[in-house]
Amino acid sequence: MAVVTTTSRPWAALIGISVTAAAVRIPFVGSGLGADEGGYAAIARAWADGAPLYSDAWVDRPQGLMVAYRGLLSVADSAVSIRVGAVLAGVGISVLLYEVARRLKNRRAGLLAASVYALVGVAPQVEGFSFNGELVAGPPTVAAIAAALAWNDGAGRRWLPASGACAAAAMLCKQSAFDGLLVVLLVVVLGRRGAGARLRVAGGVALGAAPLFAVAALHGARSGWSEYWTAVVGYRWEVSLTASDRWSRFERSVGPAWRALPVAWVLGAATFIGAVVTRNRALLVAVAWLVAAALGFAVGGGAWPHYYVQLLPPLCLAVGLVLAPVRWASLRLLLVMAVAAPALVFVARTTIDGDARLRDLPFAATARADARVGAYLRSRTRPDDTVYALMTHAGVYFHARRRAALPYLWAVPLHAVPGGMGRLRRVLTSPNRPKFVVVYQPAWSVDPTGEVGALLGDHYAIDRAAPFRSPRILQAMPITRKHSDASNP
Repeated sequence: MAVVTTTSRPWAALIGISVTAAAVRIPFVGSGLGADEGGYAAIARAWADGAPLYSDAWVDRPQGLMVAYRGLLSVADSAVSIRVGAVLAGVGISVLLYEVARRLKNRRAGLLAASVYALVGVAPQVEGFSFNGELVAGPPTVAAIAAALAWNDGAGRRWLPASGACAAAAMLCKQSAFDGLLVVLLVVVLGRRGAGARLRVAGGVALGAAPLFAVAALHGARSGWSEYWTAVVGYRWEVSLTASDRWSRFERSVGPAWRALPVAWVLGAATFIGAVVTRNRALLVAVAWLVAAALGFAVGGGAWPHYYVQLLPPLCLAVGLVLAPVRWASLRLLLVMAVAAPALVFVARTTIDGDARLRDLPFAATARADARVGAYLRSRTRPDDTVYALMTHAGVYFHARRRAALPYLWAVPLHAVPGGMGRLRRVLTSPNRPKFVVVYQPAWSVDPTGEVGALLGDHYAIDRAAPFRSPRILQAMPITRKHSDASNP
């Protein structure tokens, strides 16, 4: 771990950090896609094939995330390419964190922050290895802050629009990734005195951000402004949670997040105390970033495990800044390993032990099952057939290489988007209804009125050739026939 003990050759150390970041993530390249990853990949493929985004290819994320998925799938249309994207994102964040911490403090802080993220950013307990929106937004977020700090250090005004463009790119990957923009504005506004000077530098940031937001808005208008607004903004209002719901979800998720990084959270708390007591500029920026990221986390509301991925870069920056003043290299190394130990033990256990991988790795068993179901559906359908998974196993569409019969691939938008459930009922009775329906959840849990279950019983029969007991595969019957084999599915 020379990368955390020396600053004599930073570029050599950064190469070592990059290799380390890749090495701890590569074991997950073949671990299969989660429901979000599989759904995003299926939507990106449909978009590339001509389906309009936000209507036939519906997603509740801005275009940036879909562009990232389309780019990876254009290189290799496989699950592995998606996970390679996650490896590259992890390496990129590690290297960019070096630049942020170096400009805030010194090279030692930069190498420490980069080393910590390289090791713990994978955080399997919170799905840090998956290509989720939080991870995709990470590189542009860190790059935005690095560019703002470069301007603040006198590198030139050109870094202002660069920081704005990067911050906008992050928000176009995940709506809650506004932490980069907030920190950029904090750095540039506090870097100048006087209202006029502050307005000019803020305008420089806006100059870089505006074109990206404009392009996204123009594409949204072309796709259908109402559909775009509902998907990216309005949908979130429809699924707004009560304070009690938010707290309950947070309580369920905070345990794995704590177990993933117990020492890091403690050191992060120390950063808060240090910033208040010393009013140190570097610590204040780290705290501001962590608070902004926590605000983004809270706005999401769902408190899913992967939401914590947004908190990891500022947390690792805080750890690097706290550890940098430690004089003894051996103690710094010991503290870094204490921070990284839970994640590294998890990586080692799930890499070596196949049973532990299926048991403990988030969605590993589900991803394997979805791949098998997808392969079966592909063997039983034509390319122009549609299928539907009831419910939330969006990876099935990616593996089946078949279009979903309904744009809503997950359960929440099916209920939240106005008319979603009615559209499902109409699809199940139409002449072009899905060739197969994969029943993961009882129909009554998706539609408590019982209407969807009745429609499946009327128009679908159990596919007895399917080599699965669970999930149940239902095959469409001729439109004129009625059958009871699929009753109470």
